[in-house]
Amino acid sequence: IGQVELLSVLLFLFSFQNAGDIENRLNILNVLDELLSAGTDRRIHHMISKGGSEALLTALVNSACSFTPNYTILLPLLHLLAKVGYRDRQIGLKAQKADAVLVVLSLLQQNTENARRATACLWVLRVFCSSVTTADLLGKNRGLDVVFKLISPHTTKHLHTVNCRTAIAKGYIADLLKLYEDWHNNDVNLTNIPILRALLHCLQCAAKSAVGRDALVAEGGISLLFQTTQTCLTMKGLELLVEPAIQLMRKCNPKVPLPLTSDKSAFSFPLPGRPVDDWDADLGLYDGSFGDDSDEDEENEEPDNRDYVSVLRFALEEDVSGAFNTRTHRSCSVQSSVVILTERTMCFYFWKPKLWFTDGFIYLFIFQCSRKKVFEDIQRLICPEDIINKVVFDMDDPSPQCSSDMCPSSLQFFSKFESGNLRKAIQVRSHEYDLILNADVNSSAHCQWFYFEVSGMVAGVPYRFNIINCEKGNSQYNYGMQPVLYSVREALEGRPHWVRTGSEICYYRNHFCSRRGQKSSFYTLTFRVTFHHEDDVCYLAYHYPYTHTTLQTHLKMLEKSVDPRKVFFRQQNLCDTLAGNSCSLVTITACPTSRAWKHLHQLRNRPCVVLTARVHPGESNASWVLKGTLEFLCSSDPVAESLRGAYIFKIIPMLNPDGVINGNNRCSLTAEDLNRQWLKPDPNLSPTIYHTKGFLYYLNSIGRTPLVFCDYHGHSRKKNVFLYGCSMKETLWQSGSPINTASLKEDPGYRTIAKTLDRIAPAFSFNSCNYLVEKSRASTARVVVWREIGVFRSYTMESTYNGCNQGIYKGLQTGTRELEEMGMKFSQSLLTLRSNAIHYNSRLIHHAYALLDLDDRLLHNNSNNCFEDDEPPCMEEIEYSSCSDPFGANELDTEVNGNTSSEEEDEEDADICRNRRRRNDRKSHLVPHYLKQDALETLTIEGGQRNGIDISNSYLY
Repeated sequence: IGQVELLSVLLFLFSFQNAGDIENRLNILNVLDELLSAGTDRRIHHMISKGGSEALLTALVNSACSFTPNYTILLPLLHLLAKVGYRDRQIGLKAQKADAVLVVLSLLQQNTENARRATACLWVLRVFCSSVTTADLLGKNRGLDVVFKLISPHTTKHLHTVNCRTAIAKGYIADLLKLYEDWHNNDVNLTNIPILRALLHCLQCAAKSAVGRDALVAEGGISLLFQTTQTCLTMKGLELLVEPAIQLMRKCNPKVPLPLTSDKSAFSFPLPGRPVDDWDADLGLYDGSFGDDSDEDEENEEPDNRDYVSVLRFALEEDVSGAFNTRTHRSCSVQSSVVILTERTMCFYFWKPKLWFTDGFIYLFIFQCSRKKVFEDIQRLICPEDIINKVVFDMDDPSPQCSSDMCPSSLQFFSKFESGNLRKAIQVRSHEYDLILNADVNSSAHCQWFYFEVSGMVAGVPYRFNIINCEKGNSQYNYGMQPVLYSVREALEGRPHWVRTGSEICYYRNHFCSRRGQKSSFYTLTFRVTFHHEDDVCYLAYHYPYTHTTLQTHLKMLEKSVDPRKVFFRQQNLCDTLAGNSCSLVTITACPTSRAWKHLHQLRNRPCVVLTARVHPGESNASWVLKGTLEFLCSSDPVAESLRGAYIFKIIPMLNPDGVINGNNRCSLTAEDLNRQWLKPDPNLSPTIYHTKGFLYYLNSIGRTPLVFCDYHGHSRKKNVFLYGCSMKETLWQSGSPINTASLKEDPGYRTIAKTLDRIAPAFSFNSCNYLVEKSRASTARVVVWREIGVFRSYTMESTYNGCNQGIYKGLQTGTRELEEMGMKFSQSLLTLRSNAIHYNSRLIHHAYALLDLDDRLLHNNSNNCFEDDEPPCMEEIEYSSCSDPFGANELDTEVNGNTSSEEEDEEDADICRNRRRRNDRKSHLVPHYLKQDALETLTIEGGQRNGIDISNSYLY
């Protein structure tokens, strides 16, 4: 029998054991504990899905409510429940239903003098408190009084701030540093490392306060630690001292503001209805990083009830005979210029790299070099005389900062072109430069995307670039991602490609802070580039750029490439943006074979598929995916012909042209995230969202609700490509709602596209898909279109900036070819929704079913059985001052095991336990760190079960 099946059998046996049969019950608990302690968390999650938590809670209540509770059973039961409950997100609600919460609280009240029993009860209560309602229940029943009774005798001994100030006043910090130096220099045999670690720990405690950090710097602590750490790196036995010393130096490195005159963007734009400087007072509303998975909540918004139907009427029901009789497709001409902002006036720029393509597969490179970089940063503080500190580019200063004549030994920088956003460049050392990105227009935040020109380099010399005002807490640059580079010299020699480049890449927290005095943190992205040509002109970017001008050119090329007798391709102007740029709406479908009523009727009844992209300007990968979709739909591929015959595609390729043109990362010119404006879009401030929503309402009002809506995005923290969708059932399951979902009918078709993509798209990860509807996402396109328009196949498709960790692309960085392939595969997956609608052509249906007839040879591409964490921990800590949760899964298991195997035994249990004492070395410590996941993390389906809810009902699949 398999170990997974054995868990189910043991749970069944344990549930039906006689309460007095202590021997058998204890043996079953021991075997369960052994099975769950070895290997990974997968067994525990399987046990949870089979109702294991409920079984343990029931057994606990039955054992504890007996006239004389038997702690021989209760203690291991509490320990096992703590381990299992930590992995069960619904353990608090389950405990309430089983009436176990107050039972455990009562056990704690009865055993405040017994350390082992009280500890076991506290572990269980801690996991119960993962539910807010359970924690509230404990509070109402005086649970805090019991806890304070346990800890009150100890808190009076630890007055940290007072002790720290006293130690500083008496000169103890200097004494600690002298002691550390003395022990370090004289411990030749390396026999007193614990003493050195203890001294470092004392210094770390002092550094928790500002006065302690100031004292350490004043006493020369950073210089001393730097010198001693260099010695530690050369001696294997002293490696244990390196990490705490580095973290202490980073923590004590004084905070300095960014070398800018203002944190505000160098670009400003007067907003309609607001004074010119009004946004300056509201910067706090927009500060911080709008991360992919931690965007600001908008909890009080309600759906806008204005009549969108009257806003916009597009020609879905035009005179078809007139539309297809001759080639009269109305199209926006490609603009020769785009509107881009400067500090004071509007101006026009014409530059762009002409070739977009990438050069083959690139492997993921993991450099793990942050320790070396941190040392180099600390040297700036210790040896300021070695720093050049010369400004070579400053967007705030219009005068030329550096030219080949003025600064022959310096690189020249430039970014005043479409999508460029470098604000300042400072030469730190001869071949090292600090770079500061420009914030989004009208804001002082959202720095991630970069795109700039560099020239005047020396061939074969490694240059280090430090982008010092990044905002996100982590980056794919720590996990193999490289920037991209375009060389003009390479293009002139016949190799015009964007290529991944850079070495010694890492991303970590630095010592810079905001000029406004807020407690904001910045991060450094550092990388080295060795240029191959002398005095080349190169462009470096976060990801493969895709500008508004590139889009307009591409659409014009597509329109010229299609056969107007077969392909209906129309480009219209949905609306103009705040800055007067066009937002294009593209319609693609098949022309009717004739003007016969049958063919015209079939055309009018084709369902709509609405696709949008680039609401976030920095997500250029989304544009590359959509480019693949557009090119495939316009191609002569038989599957593309089937799709054009089955659907009318309405595509908005760029929802935020202003942001793309001006080099923004997240926002529009209003400093607002347009993907948070869908509930109540303002026609003046968010015209593209307003008119897109109006168009969707119009389709709904005439009975043409889209079959599929998908918004293309890029994800900066994950690998692969995946979908976010909307499911009422899965949301109720994960939220622990008391609603009985068994009686809730929901069309399972929202999973069809993801299942198909998992089998045909190498870059797609089904295991990363998620269908929860969170309150914090209530104003996004995906949720609003699902809730208000009624499109139950409403998705956000997230594409990685980096690469893949599964399938045939595992270990490779994605290029534009792979992104375009993903756009093509998404289009192909739509055939699964309308296979019964392409009956009019037997040849096309043959090709369609040939695509969908997938066999086991493709199974190695899918990701259903991929249980790897998205990213492993970094070798060096990215943060240096944040306190991590000291009670991860394996820390909890270690504590529980230690409490279980204690030598102390209760007197009343001594006789019973004497012959059954468990061995101390039986417990496995192989359980990996439990990674806390928010509600958008993926749910793993196994054997038709999910978190104890049976989902094998026929209507689900």
